[in-house]
Amino acid sequence: MKDGVSLLIRPGLIWLVLFLGTNAFLFGSSLVRALNVMKNRETIVGTIAELPPRRPVIASYEVNGQRYTTETACPECLSIPALDQLRVGDRVTIEYNPDAPKAGISGSAKKLLLLDLKDIAFIGVFLVFAAAYFEFNIRKYSRKSRTE
Repeated sequence: MKDGVSLLIRPGLIWLVLFLGTNAFLFGSSLVRALNVMKNRETIVGTIAELPPRRPVIASYEVNGQRYTTETACPECLSIPALDQLRVGDRVTIEYNPDAPKAGISGSAKKLLLLDLKDIAFIGVFLVFAAAYFEFNIRKYSRKSRTE
């Protein structure tokens, strides 16, 4: 029984480490920002400040006389018009937390959170198959080396 449990623990730990590390690296700051805005969300109108030839779109907004900027690489994902429809000076909705106005989000914080969670779920499923594949090959190699 002990061997059966350890056979399940090792791939589970591999998956957990890969899952947490990958998602923290890819989505950590985005998730924290979206959750922070959603805790105490205020909406303000900002303007498109820059449209670099390559993403991201940079929007500026003002809270209590202080100017801030925020950027997004996928405006249409957050309920902002598509890149080809945007122009510098266009008005866009910015959601922010009044307690931390620097971390504003162009468009919808809820949509950003849902997009991140969808991507995290995809990575989780991928890593289940990757961990199973590597575990299978490790076991296969270790059995092969024991018989030789």
